[in-house]
Amino acid sequence: MSSRNGVKSSRELVLDEIRDADKFVLTTHEHPDGDALGSLAAMQHVLDAMGKDALSFMSPLELPLPYEYRFLELPKLITSVPADVEDRTVIFLDCGNVDRNPVEELKHAARILNIDHHHDNTRFGTVDHVVADASCTAEVIWDLMGGLGVELTHPIAEALYVGLVTDTGRFMYENTGPRAHEMAAELIAG
Repeated sequence: MSSRNGVKSSRELVLDEIRDADKFVLTTHEHPDGDALGSLAAMQHVLDAMGKDALSFMSPLELPLPYEYRFLELPKLITSVPADVEDRTVIFLDCGNVDRNPVEELKHAARILNIDHHHDNTRFGTVDHVVADASCTAEVIWDLMGGLGVELTHPIAEALYVGLVTDTGRFMYENTGPRAHEMAAELIAG
């Protein structure tokens, strides 16, 4: 929603950036947890559904993934920065500080979208969409998916659910509010 003075919200700005760009590199923080990996996988599927040229980057040092996350579908996963990174919009997911990703080439892209839920995010992007009251970054992706008009598929639901379950401590942490349960219900039903 726009504010009263006509300035676009960070949600509107990030939706515009995603709609307008054609080429992306997705990444997250080093030693990724379930929210980081689930958000990465879900966003890859969302961009694929939109017909975007999107790649997911992860350092080869992060592979193989921890056993509990190996079932996640990570299509188009690459382990070296693409040569055309300067022509791509880089999306950092669940990365509260740019230094949590040690790959320098990603930090110098022309456009950086910072999508996160950590209240202490350092706001390092060209566009920072940080939703501090979201239970997890997967919840932010779920909201953006709706704004982009992308339908929920099994791989997206599975990836988002991993992020949700991880960062809410299986719905036991205090960040688990009604929205997290609404999201879980939609993902299970979908």
